[in-house]
Amino acid sequence: MIVQWLFETWTIIKLSAPWLLVGFFCAGVIHVILPTGFIKKHLKTPGIFSVFKASVYGVPLPLCSCSVIPVGVSLRKEGASKGATASFFVSTPEIGVDSFLLSFFLLGPVLAITRVIATICSAIGVGTLIDHFDDADPEDTEKTENNESSCCHDMDISSVSEGTGTLGSLAVSKIKKVFYFAYVKIFDDISGVLSIGFIGAGLVSVFIPDNLFMDLNLPPIFMMLIMLISALPIYVCATSSTPLVAALLAKGLNPGAAIVFLLAGPATNITTMLTVLRELGKRELVIYLGMIIMVSMFFGIMINQTADFVGFNRFLNNVSHESLSHDHMHGIPGLVLLLMLSFSLMKALVNYMKTKSSGR
Repeated sequence: MIVQWLFETWTIIKLSAPWLLVGFFCAGVIHVILPTGFIKKHLKTPGIFSVFKASVYGVPLPLCSCSVIPVGVSLRKEGASKGATASFFVSTPEIGVDSFLLSFFLLGPVLAITRVIATICSAIGVGTLIDHFDDADPEDTEKTENNESSCCHDMDISSVSEGTGTLGSLAVSKIKKVFYFAYVKIFDDISGVLSIGFIGAGLVSVFIPDNLFMDLNLPPIFMMLIMLISALPIYVCATSSTPLVAALLAKGLNPGAAIVFLLAGPATNITTMLTVLRELGKRELVIYLGMIIMVSMFFGIMINQTADFVGFNRFLNNVSHESLSHDHMHGIPGLVLLLMLSFSLMKALVNYMKTKSSGR
C-alpha cells in the first residue's frame, strides 16, 4: 500500500512538474515587469475601474491566500480603495499563472477557463458592492492624496537604481530577479502546502475507492455544499489544491463541487477573514464572504448543468498514469521539482530549528 501511494504521488508530481516550472517562471516575469508600485497607482480611486483593474491585475499573480495578505494590506495603506483592496484579496489567491497552467493540464481547459472567469466575476462583484455600500470617507481620500507622491517616488527609486548600469548588466539583473522570485521566493512560500497537496492527492488515489461519489449517490447540490463548508475556514492554496481536486474528480466528484472548492478555498480562511475584518470592516466581510459563496455556487450549478448536457468526461483531461510511468520527458522535470521541494523543505526545517533554539 505504501509503495502504491508513493507511486501515485510520484505520478502526480510528474504530471504537474512541467506546468508548474513554466508557471513559476511566468510568475517571475510578471513580478519583474509589473511592480507593486504600478498596481498601487491604479487602485486609488473608488469605483468600477479600480475594482476591475484590481481583479485583472490579481489573476496572474502567483500569491497564495497567505502571502497575499501583506500585499493587500500594503495596497490599502498606500491608499487603494476598499473595493479595489477586496477585489485584490479575491482574485489573487483564487488563481495564478502557475495554478492556471496546472489546472489546464490536470483538470482540462473547460474547468481551467471557468476558474478564471469565475474568479474575475467574484472579485468584481465583491469590490463593486463594497464600494457601493461604503460611506464616503474623507480620510480615505486624504490618505490617497498624501500617498500619491510616495508611490511614484518608490517607482522612481527603482528606475534610478537600475539605470546606473549598462544595458547588459541590467538585463542580467532582471533575469536574476525573475529566477530568484520564481524559484526561491514564491517556491519557498508554497513548497509546504504544495507538498501537502501532492501527498493528499496520492492518498486520495490509493485509499478512496473508484466511483466513491457515484456510489454514494448524493445530490450534486449537496456535494457542492459539503465542499463549500469544508473550504471556507481552512487554508487552501490554489496551486496545491489543484492536484487534490484532480484526484477527487477521478473518484467521481462532480465538476460543480470541484469548482466550488477551487474558488472558495483559496480566497477564504480564518486569517484572511480576520484581515478583511480589520482592514475593511464588518459589513465588508459579510459582502466578501457572501459574494464568494454566491458566485462559487452559481458557477458550480452552471458547470454541472453543462456537464450533464455535453457529457462529464469532456470536462476532464484524462491522462493515462500508465503511459506516463515510463515517460522520461515527464520524469526529468518531475525529478527537478522533487529535488526543489526537498531542498526548500529542508531549508524551512533548518530555519525552524534555528528559531526554536534561539528562542530558548
